[in-house]
Amino acid sequence: MYKVTGKLIKNLEIYAVTAIDEDNEDNKIFTYSDAVKLARRNELSNARAIVSSADGSFMLAVDGGIDKLPTWSTNRKATIIGRIVENGACTGYKVISADGKELNIQSDKVWELADQGRIQDIKARLTNKGKALISSGDTDLSTLPEN
Repeated sequence: MYKVTGKLIKNLEIYAVTAIDEDNEDNKIFTYSDAVKLARRNELSNARAIVSSADGSFMLAVDGGIDKLPTWSTNRKATIIGRIVENGACTGYKVISADGKELNIQSDKVWELADQGRIQDIKARLTNKGKALISSGDTDLSTLPEN
């Protein structure tokens, strides 16, 4: 059983949702249509599938409203949605690319992309200690889920 925790937006439409399992250990990204299928099978604890009165298609209804969920936008820039942690150290990040693909990218490559301005809400900086990624906007790298 999964709980819907966020939505991914592209061109003003929800194309995927983020979810976490009931043990808060496994983070997933489901396409919107897959999330609707899961909801129809009662596999989402906080969402259900409803029939649209406009065209009869199924839509996702999330407890509290889907509009209240955190939004990840992938318009023009990649979005970091999770951290890859090995032996207690962050070695990379789970990223949704600008074209909607989920990727695992090593930290050095994420730094390069951020330096080029290609990562949403993340800035690359050189410090006395080396390369650093700086959160800005709504993204806080330290609170992203570990994958």
